[in-house]
Amino acid sequence: MFASEKWNKVKIPGDSTVYHETKWVNNKKEIKVISTSLTQMGMVAAATITSKLSFNFASRYIIMSGIAAGVKEEYNIGDIIIPKEVKDYCSGKFSTPKEKSKDEAELCSIYNSFRNKAKYSIPQIRTGDMATGDSVIQNSKIIEVMIKKFLRQADGIDMEAYGMYYASQQAISPKPIPICIKAISDFANKDKSNEHQEYAAYVSAQFVKTFVTEKLF
Repeated sequence: MFASEKWNKVKIPGDSTVYHETKWVNNKKEIKVISTSLTQMGMVAAATITSKLSFNFASRYIIMSGIAAGVKEEYNIGDIIIPKEVKDYCSGKFSTPKEKSKDEAELCSIYNSFRNKAKYSIPQIRTGDMATGDSVIQNSKIIEVMIKKFLRQADGIDMEAYGMYYASQQAISPKPIPICIKAISDFANKDKSNEHQEYAAYVSAQFVKTFVTEKLF
């Protein structure tokens, strides 16, 4: 969440998940925002939280921020993946609604506001596929065999997005529209570490607010 904003805790009777609520304002309207986080990684956790958000709040959109592994070597740490499709690389796929155009100035602003930006590049938007699976990948050979061979358009890998998309598609009407906005924190190889997670998470979260207030509504 954003330190400069006031977020109020929301309690749902019988639900152990902790939610927080705030309002973001654009030039047209106030936008009610509910925030929560997963207690563990994976598609099951993502699907469970998505179902709760849809049921408890009748969410119009469910947007997942966070970190992902990049697949393509020409990409940079902090590049944002807004996938055209999200695929479980062991089974099916879901399509993402087409997003509106992005403004490079907004990405520059997010980059410049990060305190340790010197070792990073200005983020770019990537719109290839997101491959979702149940395991943390730290082996480039797995990417070659399981990802690039079958998902040639993949830009990134994560462990949650497909669960969110599946739960949204299966939700009771009105169904929420799922959108994944994750930033690259590593490249799923032997050099994988936590070093860049703070930057990637920051870029992702900041861009979510920009996307919601300036592009989505």
